[in-house]
Amino acid sequence: MMNSVTRLILILLCVSLPLQVWADKGTPSSQNLNWADNNGTSDASFNWIDIGPGHVLSNLNSTNYDTVYTAPLPFSFNFYGTDFNMLYVSTNGWMSFFDYATSVRSFPSNQQFSTMSFTEHPDTLLAPYWDRISLDNADAKIDTLTAGVAPYRRFVVQYSNINSALFPVPNFPLTMQVVFYETTNIVKYQYFDIGALNGNSATIGLRFAKGSPAPNDFIQYAHDTPGSIADGRAIVFYPSDNLNATSSLDITTVAQGTQNQAFTLSVANVQLNGSSFLQNMGKADVVRLGKPSLWATTEMSVNQVVVDGENFFLLNSSNPPTANQSLFLGNVATWYYNSTNDSLYVQFPPFAIKDSVRVGFQTDIPATLAGTFNFNPVIYSRTEAGLGASTSAQFTVTSTPIDTLFIVEPDTLSGIVGNQLANFTVEVRDALNAPVENVPISFSITSKPSGAENEVLTKYVVATNSSGQASTQLTLGTKTGSYTVRAFASNTVPADTFFTGIATPDAPDSILIVSNSSVSGQFGQALADSVRFRLVDQFENPISDSTISFIPVSGSVTPLNRTTNGSGEAATSWTLGQTGSPQLLSAQWTDGTNTANSATVSATVTTGAATALELVSLRGIAGEDSAAAIAGEEVT
Repeated sequence: MMNSVTRLILILLCVSLPLQVWADKGTPSSQNLNWADNNGTSDASFNWIDIGPGHVLSNLNSTNYDTVYTAPLPFSFNFYGTDFNMLYVSTNGWMSFFDYATSVRSFPSNQQFSTMSFTEHPDTLLAPYWDRISLDNADAKIDTLTAGVAPYRRFVVQYSNINSALFPVPNFPLTMQVVFYETTNIVKYQYFDIGALNGNSATIGLRFAKGSPAPNDFIQYAHDTPGSIADGRAIVFYPSDNLNATSSLDITTVAQGTQNQAFTLSVANVQLNGSSFLQNMGKADVVRLGKPSLWATTEMSVNQVVVDGENFFLLNSSNPPTANQSLFLGNVATWYYNSTNDSLYVQFPPFAIKDSVRVGFQTDIPATLAGTFNFNPVIYSRTEAGLGASTSAQFTVTSTPIDTLFIVEPDTLSGIVGNQLANFTVEVRDALNAPVENVPISFSITSKPSGAENEVLTKYVVATNSSGQASTQLTLGTKTGSYTVRAFASNTVPADTFFTGIATPDAPDSILIVSNSSVSGQFGQALADSVRFRLVDQFENPISDSTISFIPVSGSVTPLNRTTNGSGEAATSWTLGQTGSPQLLSAQWTDGTNTANSATVSATVTTGAATALELVSLRGIAGEDSAAAIAGEEVT
């Protein structure tokens, strides 16, 4: 049990200087889930998160040993391939992602099982200290807290000042945390103060046993093992399997003697070799690039890092990011060049890399070597360095000076269909950044909207001028959308680059009927379906954000005017009038100067079913060949 001074010192250390301790590791489970702690020779760290007031789940002074509390997760957490958004926390020192009925919440005692391979509930179990636990201390409670910056937050569940009901020692309680890591789906147990509870009656570990197709898997840290935990102990659960990955460079040909040559290494498809249910967990936290063979010592530096699509802050340091750096900065990585083994190291928070990483770096190219070389990237975790993936990143150094092909901005232009855009221009410069004249540039249209016609370039092959530039102009085709123009040079890096032309509609030309041009309905009744029109240009491209007016020759419409949507359409509800067939409804567009060709819908009017009978009595008029209706006649 710590005294107050010792406790204060440990808190200060955790806040300012997180303990990075070398740890022991377990034996991987059948699915290659493993644990590592900070008790020996592998990488794990104790970094207590100050939970403050937190969100209190439990009642103070609770004597109910079997209470389960619901804790909504602030982010989706993937456990053995399944996403969960709710956590169920037991006062008995375990938690689960499944809500079991009240009748089974009082699970068999952990004392009945020597391992976590049992078949009874719970099927998913995270057990930081599964025991018969008492919360009857005055300040005993369970809190939760969300800490950090998305998408790398932590969700913390903290048990404070709890006792074992089997070995009650009121003045020596246990305080511990379970930390769930967003995105990487790593789980960590932390023990701040174990009091008199050193694991002698507890089960510690986790398991998943939901049956086919999910695995029945468990990893156990300890069961009824005195001394298995201690003050400041941390246990992290992570995938322990050989990694596979692919890698590539954005530039594969460079010239001798180039200073500060920039490369981007992309490592993708980072996968566990045989642990399909753990693929959504973080897998790696180090990328190493080696100096190519035969090169003299030349340092490399890093200028950009992107992990799983997220940009990371960069610090030049030989130490991995600290827990506080990643907690408060969110995405942070460190890098350094090791001159002893001539390698560049990029380091991340534990298991931060799940699927991919991109590293932008630069180095000097030797002036005397030519041929094919390789940076031989390796990606691995500090905890399991021997299980990393060795990949290839080849490039060619040529003795011939390499010219570079640039886009002269803008790379995107827009205009009306059928119109000619301004210049698309490229520029070629040599290794000394001087313009290169007479380089043939081939321009071509590589993609266009479906159905487009008449798109054309003013020039298809152009030699660069004295400024190293070559240009072409695109005449847009008949359809709206994106047109892609490629510029290609056979002896430059890169060999090609691309421009985009965006075609917008021409002026309104006509209105088309989208619904039927002939409809039918009853006198004085609204048609069952709205009448729809589309405003288009001369090439029948839809025109949005324009007002169409509806003009009924008979009857009424709602609304009288409507703005066209993204498909150029506008609709109105037509109530037919009392006149005979046909009744007409026209749609018109005008801006006061120009008018589009209108469209007219015709309606055939039908009578409804008979609802009344009207009988008229007639009587002949004396002396005349005619008859007239007579009031007051009796009708049977």
